[in-house]
Amino acid sequence: MRELSANARNTYREFRRRIIENLEPRQPQGRYSFEAPHPLQRLRLQVTAFRKHLEFHGEQMLMQDSVIEPLLRRALRIPDRIRLLPTRAEKWGQCLMLCLPLGLTVRRASAQLQAIGTHEGRALVFAQQVDRTIPGQHHFGPSFDFALRRLQPPHSFESLRNMSFVDFGWMQACYRLGVRQMDEMDRVARARYGRRIDGTLLFALVELGAIRSVEDLEQLPSRNDWHYGDHQPDRHEVGKFRQVAQMLLDAGAAPTAIVPLVKHPMNDFDPQRLSATLAVLGLEGMSFPRCSRRRAGSCCWRSPNGGRSCAMSWGCAQRPTWAGSAACSRSGDCPAASSHWRYAPPVPISMRWRPASR
Repeated sequence: MRELSANARNTYREFRRRIIENLEPRQPQGRYSFEAPHPLQRLRLQVTAFRKHLEFHGEQMLMQDSVIEPLLRRALRIPDRIRLLPTRAEKWGQCLMLCLPLGLTVRRASAQLQAIGTHEGRALVFAQQVDRTIPGQHHFGPSFDFALRRLQPPHSFESLRNMSFVDFGWMQACYRLGVRQMDEMDRVARARYGRRIDGTLLFALVELGAIRSVEDLEQLPSRNDWHYGDHQPDRHEVGKFRQVAQMLLDAGAAPTAIVPLVKHPMNDFDPQRLSATLAVLGLEGMSFPRCSRRRAGSCCWRSPNGGRSCAMSWGCAQRPTWAGSAACSRSGDCPAASSHWRYAPPVPISMRWRPASR
């Protein structure tokens, strides 16, 4: 028995090695780097390319050689009870399912896909077992995959069709906020809250607790198309964004002041700079004021390359303001009143800031 298991493992490794050798792992779209990828990242890219190859060529490979079926199932984590190649009679039966109510066919699709452990495996089974049973043509991307497995069937075909166009991060965030119906997910997506806000940033805010309900999505600002283009933050940039948001929340900032951070460019976030600023405020024995204005100040966390530095106004009669969120109590000609957002050189961390006396 052990020898049989060892032979099966060796056969699978040889099958995987032979395919990977003929593939060239590609960086995800929109990611440009002049540095060599980390060995673990390179391994992930190889595994992804291997599974993508089986997704697109699995049907042809099975028709040419049925012996590889156990190997393909293992690679894509497809259970034995799910047929990979339907017969001609089964294909006709799938076409006849178009006459059934949409809710029944969607539930059947969900049952077929739930037990499969990879997105590529679900895509292969969707093409062979599900696609003919649902009216229309659908792109089986991460959003449509998630909707079929997690959301309740829709009442209209339009809602099902629109699931392919919802940003995957937005769908995850809305699901975390309690959206369970495809019709409701479609309604939220059509509302266009936070136009062009990346879904990964929204999902981070939901996980951190800065957004706690669907109604809170109305607070999201919009990003200008001409300024941000189609740039999507990578894992490193999302990590810095999460660090900045978490530190501000821990310091006492109101969630309504954290949400506007999503409209800033990702290269502006500097967690080390924010940590140093908060440390100086802590040394002075000052509490972090809650900022409830729509515009969260960025002078505390922006990178020096972003243009602004940690220049805080200490000439006001009030307590020091955080990021220009409080108004100066002096007259309009007070030079400190206009310095909340003034460009200034970086302030040394070692400098002990003290409020100026009246």
